[in-house]
Amino acid sequence: MLIANKIELRPTPEQATYLNQSCGARRHCYNQLLAHFSQPGVKWSKAAAYQYYMAVLRVEFPWYSDVSSRVTRNAIDDLDRAYQHFFRRVKAKAKNPGYPQFKKRRAVLHELSDQLTRTYQVITIEDLNVSGMVRNRSLARSISDAGFGELRRQIEYKAAWRGVTVVIADRFFPSSKMCHACGQVHDMLLAQRTMECDCGSVMDRDLDAARNLDRYGLDRLDALKPDVKRTQESGKTVSAALALTA
Repeated sequence: MLIANKIELRPTPEQATYLNQSCGARRHCYNQLLAHFSQPGVKWSKAAAYQYYMAVLRVEFPWYSDVSSRVTRNAIDDLDRAYQHFFRRVKAKAKNPGYPQFKKRRAVLHELSDQLTRTYQVITIEDLNVSGMVRNRSLARSISDAGFGELRRQIEYKAAWRGVTVVIADRFFPSSKMCHACGQVHDMLLAQRTMECDCGSVMDRDLDAARNLDRYGLDRLDALKPDVKRTQESGKTVSAALALTA
């Protein structure tokens, strides 16, 4: 008879944040290594992976240093086990040897938030009521899969680290119900995915919302330093929603 002990972890908010960062960094590192060694002519070896990790990944993604180096180095061990399993099955002439697969979820959010905070100096995002949306059965799966709350958290801490300005749009700002061209607010059902306004503007609803958020951020930049505003006016800034849907 097998006996197992179940242990429940109850981390503090600070500890939970660190655990999430650690998991995300490990997945991100794993995917970066897999992408590199999946290229034609690049052969896997644990030694080569460590060299690439030190010479390229830790330089390109300095936020790895936010967690213990052991966390991201463990990604090399994870991928080595996946490759060794694959090699054994190839040698055994298995029909489906199972080439290593990319890990998703937080790794994708880390890559996206990293790209946004590296590319833009001002990012506008909505203050979504994520906990309330998750309680809605029709939305829960989609909201959880998208990881909205986690994406905002990653954008905010990376933006603070890189000196990027984050503008938070008020929760009741009608970004998805307002025509970006004329400002008219419409009473729209969630199922309606196209903004069709009396002014003649017709646009994908998400893209229309993103443009409204972009303008929202611009309207609230008056108090910022002039150099930041000039950067915005030269097209160097964007709302996070616009970057996601454009």
